[in-house]
Amino acid sequence: MAEEIFPGQFRNLEEKIKELVQARGNLQQTNSELEAKIYYLEEALKTKAAAEHRQVEEKLVIGEKIEGLITTLDRALGSK
Repeated sequence: MAEEIFPGQFRNLEEKIKELVQARGNLQQTNSELEAKIYYLEEALKTKAAAEHRQVEEKLVIGEKIEGLITTLDRALGSK
């Protein structure tokens, strides 16, 4: 009976609800895409951080080897 008295208002309300439901679906889709992108970027960051850590360790090892070689050369030159 209310629909007969206020038909325009009910149609308008139905349209607004449909728009809200569609907007919610769009936002959920966007949210899912952003969560996937965040996961990808976090994994890429972890990979880069691990690579950077390995590089730092390699530099330390190389530095130690260079120091050892310099010490060996110093000893060889000093013993002559």
